[in-house]
Amino acid sequence: MKRILITLATLLALAAPASATAQFPEIIKVDAKEESLTAEPLGKYLDNPDKFKILQEYTNLGTCTALWRGYIGHWEIKNNKLLLNELEVGSCSKETRKVLPLDKLFPGKPQPVFADWYSGTLVMPRGKLVKYVHAGYASRYEQYLIMEIKKGFVVKQYTVKDKDRPSS
Repeated sequence: MKRILITLATLLALAAPASATAQFPEIIKVDAKEESLTAEPLGKYLDNPDKFKILQEYTNLGTCTALWRGYIGHWEIKNNKLLLNELEVGSCSKETRKVLPLDKLFPGKPQPVFADWYSGTLVMPRGKLVKYVHAGYASRYEQYLIMEIKKGFVVKQYTVKDKDRPSS
């Protein structure tokens, strides 16, 4: 039994660094100010295999460890609606960065695209960096702007201190 536990612990220790790169955040404009967004609202839309396949045609998923999802969404809150303004692909270097036309993923929809598919919590770090963590969105900041979204609409908004932060 002890050997099994040691083997399991060793495997977990070796596996952890494989996904331990901090990720480039999404960008969101709130009250005309750009902020980092440690949520990926487009992810739920891309759960549709046909939509994900379209995105794959324009990105090199997995070629940049700081951007496993392959894109950076540029979002905005306007009139209490979550809107997608732009989708940046190849964002790991200025030489490969390009903008994917939104009509490729959202044919026939007006732009910016209203994110009516998204319900969840948006977390925007604010203030000083309290602790850097080289994994996902795990770094800690002084405070966070939290927005609860239901079918693309902001239903609640509040600010919390680091110790009270919900998981994103």
